[in-house]
Amino acid sequence: MSQPNFLQVERSLSASVAWCTAHPSTPSAKAYGASLAAMKPAFETVKLETNATYNAWRGRYGEELRAFKRLRLVIETTRELADEHAIDGCPERSILYTERAEIHGLAEETIAFLAPHAAQWPWIARQTAEMRRQMAQSDADQAAAEAAYATYTVSVKRRVGIYAEAVALLNEFLDESRSDAPGDPGLAAAAYNRA
Repeated sequence: MSQPNFLQVERSLSASVAWCTAHPSTPSAKAYGASLAAMKPAFETVKLETNATYNAWRGRYGEELRAFKRLRLVIETTRELADEHAIDGCPERSILYTERAEIHGLAEETIAFLAPHAAQWPWIARQTAEMRRQMAQSDADQAAAEAAYATYTVSVKRRVGIYAEAVALLNEFLDESRSDAPGDPGLAAAAYNRA
């Protein structure tokens, strides 16, 4: 017997509750109906919570990546300004937006490289301040993404727990209900890939 996926368990719970409601006098409905009915909303609640925490984490992670992109754009603009003002040798290298340490390192190198020219050109102070602001923002976005991920990992544990409880309950119910109504299409709908 293969392990059901989350959607199969959800469907099986719904079908099992419907069958127990339609056949309240059968021994398996009497024994498992209330437990299945209670499991269904608990399962749904944990599913919605996990989905929400996952979406929150992915949203925060997206903000972190956008902060890296904004920092990279400020670095590129700064390098272009340096070229326009004949300040040769501005640090340059290819970095992916997700390489946090490298992009922050490049920003710091750029700031240090331009520092001796700051009194000569006012745009250097503006660009330096903007790079520092974008680095601080990416730090804040990273911290928020890490906190959202920690929340998500806790909710996933609840999801795994409720899944295991639901599968165990369904297995017991489906085993017991076979003798109550062999070949019943409602029970067939409740079964998930069971041999």
